[in-house]
Amino acid sequence: MLEVKQLNVSYGHVKAIHDVSFHVKNGEIFSLIGANGAGKSTLLLAISGVLSPQGGEILYNNHPVQEKNVRYMVNQGVTLVPEGRQIFYDMKVKENLMLGAYRHKKKINILEELEKVYELFPVLKTMESRIAGTLSGGEQQMVAIGRGLMSNPTLLLLDEPSLGLAPLVIKEIFLQLEKLRKTGVTIILVEQNAKAALKISDRAAVLVRGKIEKIDLAENLFQNQNLHEMYVGTAVNK
Repeated sequence: MLEVKQLNVSYGHVKAIHDVSFHVKNGEIFSLIGANGAGKSTLLLAISGVLSPQGGEILYNNHPVQEKNVRYMVNQGVTLVPEGRQIFYDMKVKENLMLGAYRHKKKINILEELEKVYELFPVLKTMESRIAGTLSGGEQQMVAIGRGLMSNPTLLLLDEPSLGLAPLVIKEIFLQLEKLRKTGVTIILVEQNAKAALKISDRAAVLVRGKIEKIDLAENLFQNQNLHEMYVGTAVNK
């Protein structure tokens, strides 16, 4: 589905991504893990069309898209749910969700996508008339993910969905991501919470200072002693 080849991305004279290559298979959850500043979010911004790479290729369904903008990528089925939720706090929950449906021309398609979001996150249906800013952090994150799903993506890019959330809320959101994958949506997940990410991922890549250090099955990375201590926090045998 997605192939990144020798990608380079810079902010001015500062290179954030160095010759990064990886691929994502159709229907899998692929995680990008690493410390702050490793380049994880930058990769998502480049894939989604927000940033233009200075070198390399991004192939989506075998077509080069590294020079395409966000609108084009959304129309191709690629949607980014950004870090920090970035919902409209003074608007109602339903209004926030409907903003994600702008590419649909028929009302029936919009209503179908809305029902899919409510099926995934039933609590949002009960809160559709509430002002989004009054919701808890976890509920706001559901709104952000739901808004992204309103465009009916085939590839969903999630940037730090667990940021600032309580462990029980994180568990619930990641459970819904697993359900979402079963509907056919491919997910690229950027997470500092490596333990939670690796538990639901098929494969993962470890980024260190803008370079990919290792790509492997998520289960293998979780069992890797050094990586476990660096990104999960305790040794495997403890």
